[in-house]
Amino acid sequence: MTENKRFTYMEQLNGFCDVYDNGEVLSCMRLEYVGKTVELLNNLNDENKQIKHTIHEAYNHERTALGKSVLKQILDNVEAIK
Repeated sequence: MTENKRFTYMEQLNGFCDVYDNGEVLSCMRLEYVGKTVELLNNLNDENKQIKHTIHEAYNHERTALGKSVLKQILDNVEAIK
């Protein structure tokens, strides 16, 4: 099982793995595919966090009301996505 990541997995005895999303079972996959898949999911999750952070910083530093309004709409839409 990987540690301190959103997506993790635990090997089962039958050659399959349970894949977890924040501790909740998401899927069951064959052992030979799970490592790369979970790594990819975690990399995408990290990238999404960075994008959200960048938008949030742009919002905090925006000076115009129109710019703040546009960035707020983007933030709201991005935050609505799990």
